[in-house]
Amino acid sequence: MRIIVFITAIALLAYSCSGRKNISETLSSMIGQRVVIPENVVTYSTEKGYGVFHTSSIPRKQFIYFFDSTACSTCQLKHLFELTPLFDKEKEDATLNVSVVFSPQKKKAKLFLEELPYYNIEHEIVVDSSASFMRINPFLPSEPMFHTFLLDEQGKIIMVGDPLQNPKMWQVFEKACEE
Repeated sequence: MRIIVFITAIALLAYSCSGRKNISETLSSMIGQRVVIPENVVTYSTEKGYGVFHTSSIPRKQFIYFFDSTACSTCQLKHLFELTPLFDKEKEDATLNVSVVFSPQKKKAKLFLEELPYYNIEHEIVVDSSASFMRINPFLPSEPMFHTFLLDEQGKIIMVGDPLQNPKMWQVFEKACEE
């Protein structure tokens, strides 16, 4: 019995260490990559209604929160209020733009768009119903843990991770925004 527990512990440790290496390699491969939000995708906010996304001509850092088709898009809409600290940071920092990108499942995209007016969405969101965000940024991993990142003024990734999940990550985020 001890041998089985010992072997299991060694296997878990080996898996854990290899997982960390893969995470590190993934992060390294993402840093410096240029991310593009597709032009002419739908935007929505309660105040502005439906619109069309256009890249700003003013170079700004951009924090992207991406929800792909594996996430329950309407479930994520209900939790948008959790992003309030990011939206507040955007309001106080003229050099920062926060983009929340939803890529609902194709078969549910029309329904998702129709349901948006029933949510109180104060911050404009981007709806990529054709899944073009992942197509034009093929280097992005499929794992959701890599779907939050900060871009510099040239659109290149300078930080990966969700600053709302960890106080130390928030410090890294604030420092990156200041640089």
